[in-house]
Amino acid sequence: MNISSDIKANLLKYTDEICNKREFLEIHTSNDKDSKKIGNTQYRALANMALASDCFEELELYIKYKQAKGNGWNESFNGKKYGDVIVEYMDKIRQDVKDKEELSKALSLFFGYMYWQTSYKTKGGNTNVNNNTYTNHSKRR
Repeated sequence: MNISSDIKANLLKYTDEICNKREFLEIHTSNDKDSKKIGNTQYRALANMALASDCFEELELYIKYKQAKGNGWNESFNGKKYGDVIVEYMDKIRQDVKDKEELSKALSLFFGYMYWQTSYKTKGGNTNVNNNTYTNHSKRR
């Protein structure tokens, strides 16, 4: 099933809304070994899981589990726990799409876009965060 360009535009808008907050860089890492922060590969795993999940609630429960582990998903983000913010965006996506099959694909794309954004922002990309220029000066190896 193909996702419409309107839905894709919404997904990209949602990832921008999340990733352009200053707190985003504070709770993410480019080093997946840092267990106190969210690594970019966690989003790739969520993208795969979204396609394999039988229902929305299964993926929601998995994010709540990640929150309970205390590895960044429980950190404050825009006044809420980061995991709760992600679930709120997942719910927006659920409202945007027509059926279960489309929802799985849309959620997978959302997490794929989050993977791309996180990779770029944590591995040396210059970003504009909340209209303030933020430059990550980490060196590539």
